[in-house]
Amino acid sequence: MSKANLQDYKDHLAEFFKETEKKVVDGREQNLAEFGGKRLLHSGAAIKGGAASLERVIYEAIDTLAEEIPHWVGEGLSDTDARQETGAFLNDLVEKLASPENAYRVGTRAMGTESVADALDDLVTQTKEKLKAKVRKIELGVGPPEPKAQTVNTINADLIQGAIQQAGANSSQIANSSFSKTELSAAIDLLMRAIEDQDLKAAVSPDIDTIRAQLTKPEPNGNIIQEAGKSVRTIVEGAIGGAAGSGLANALPSAIQAFTSALG
Repeated sequence: MSKANLQDYKDHLAEFFKETEKKVVDGREQNLAEFGGKRLLHSGAAIKGGAASLERVIYEAIDTLAEEIPHWVGEGLSDTDARQETGAFLNDLVEKLASPENAYRVGTRAMGTESVADALDDLVTQTKEKLKAKVRKIELGVGPPEPKAQTVNTINADLIQGAIQQAGANSSQIANSSFSKTELSAAIDLLMRAIEDQDLKAAVSPDIDTIRAQLTKPEPNGNIIQEAGKSVRTIVEGAIGGAAGSGLANALPSAIQAFTSALG
């Protein structure tokens, strides 16, 4: 049982904010460097990549703190106080870090056109709404009460299944994932080969890299994989259905369908 008190936890959160802020900035700069090197700095893919990086970093920060709460609860810090403090902290973190500047560094780089700036604002607004909804679950006590948000079982060294549970007498299953590492890896390779448009490939690469990184772990986080997979599907399906769709490879619709099926 933890011996920490509320002030100890607040001190931890202050350091956690600094770490998360650095990760946000590093993600933004990596995205800018990648697309700048391709002369695509003002492209839609660069904007989407910046917003996706911002969402991914803060989403993982929220998950990390939710998993840490039970470790801090003890004689000097109740679960209720820990959740309330975490919720207030995360709302402040989202408000301060989920900004257009942290997605694209608009203060030092021209946005190109007003429509590009509007698109960035819309993406960041959507990101902020999703993140705040996730924080509210923690405040209400419906976030993961155990150190690990996900129970992962490995079957035949390949099939990954998992579920997030709410503890207590009224425990209920709120999310499921079941996928094969081998099948998902193959589906990713198929999808990336089918994407010939470089802007589209650049737009999905951050999320694809996130999934691949999870698949190298002994216990992949199904939540992160599903969220990244959802982002990939949204971007690709939007491209297929939009004006750019006519120039895309015929293999792409079947590739994204295979990818979706492999996600479980």
